[in-house]
Amino acid sequence: MTSRKRVLGIVVILTLIILLGGILALRGGIGNRKPIGESQLIQFESTSAPDDAVRRFLDPDFVLIKDVASLPVPILKVYTEVGGSRPVLANPGQRFEATDVVRDQSLPRKRLIFAGVSGSRCFAIMSRVDLVFHPALRSSGFRLRTR
Repeated sequence: MTSRKRVLGIVVILTLIILLGGILALRGGIGNRKPIGESQLIQFESTSAPDDAVRRFLDPDFVLIKDVASLPVPILKVYTEVGGSRPVLANPGQRFEATDVVRDQSLPRKRLIFAGVSGSRCFAIMSRVDLVFHPALRSSGFRLRTR
């Protein structure tokens, strides 16, 4: 192998390494890396509701919501960081911190699965991580009130 071929091989390898590094850097995302804040604390009345109460709540037809920005304003405010403007819920399919090992503090720790709205009623099904490798689905039902 001549010296010229060896240098060319080294240049090609270094170029590929630099390209791979650039692709990985871009894939990690460029933008707001500020840690996301906490949402408001929600005090739920009960952790288990009688089956008939749940059926009555879910009796009307609901419009399906799969985008956090489409949630009713009072619900969106609850799931927005305190003192900030970013939602603490990721949209379905978007990146979020799926384990208790936080690698990117700017990502939400919860993800919306879907939600529904019917008049003054709204529910949201989301996933979050409570313990190592134990994702939990959380269902929340809300009655919207005007003040």
